[in-house]
Amino acid sequence: MKRNERIKWIEGVHFKRIDPHRNGGMKYELLVDMVHRGPGGMLQTLKAGTQSNGADCVEDLCPEAFFSHDGFCVHPYWDDGTPISNWGASREYRHILRRNGFGGRSIIRHYGTFLFGGQRIKKECGWFFTYKAQRD
Repeated sequence: MKRNERIKWIEGVHFKRIDPHRNGGMKYELLVDMVHRGPGGMLQTLKAGTQSNGADCVEDLCPEAFFSHDGFCVHPYWDDGTPISNWGASREYRHILRRNGFGGRSIIRHYGTFLFGGQRIKKECGWFFTYKAQRD
């Protein structure tokens, strides 16, 4: 696989739809482990069984993007314990969308997730800059 080549997310292979009424509002479940590589080689690992509610109030565009962003909303840290700010999590969401062909919408979604999402990230790690030390 080439460096910039992306996997094509396939429903039933990489993720599945689940009933949001029975799963606390979650609409999707990851069927495989997913590793997101961020700046400087930082890693975010999401295990099979991780759930996501997709995008709120707008069309779900890219499972890789919403699983990754929702993962940061639940646990706002990279695998090594480095905290991520709300701006950083929204930036990662934007980069994933852009890599998967949603350039124009990536900018709008970046600001939408930054302003209206990431409540735990904002509280635990900060809006623009992380103000907490690495998590043990």
